[in-house]
Amino acid sequence: ELAEKIQPKIVIPMQYKTDKVDFPIQPVEGFLSRFSKVKKLDGSEVDLQKSSLPAGLEVWALKYAC
Repeated sequence: ELAEKIQPKIVIPMQYKTDKVDFPIQPVEGFLSRFSKVKKLDGSEVDLQKSSLPAGLEVWALKYAC
């Protein structure tokens, strides 16, 4: 809901269930399913430049680092 209200160019999910996390939170897939433009990146870091921001809202899912 918040992403729809503030209309950022990019949303990067940060806290979600992985095989390294054992506390009761949800996996990222449920969150990603709410958006039409999802980009799954191969790394755990991203370099953002104003010139490379998407025209509309995109969700970028990074690989978790640990």
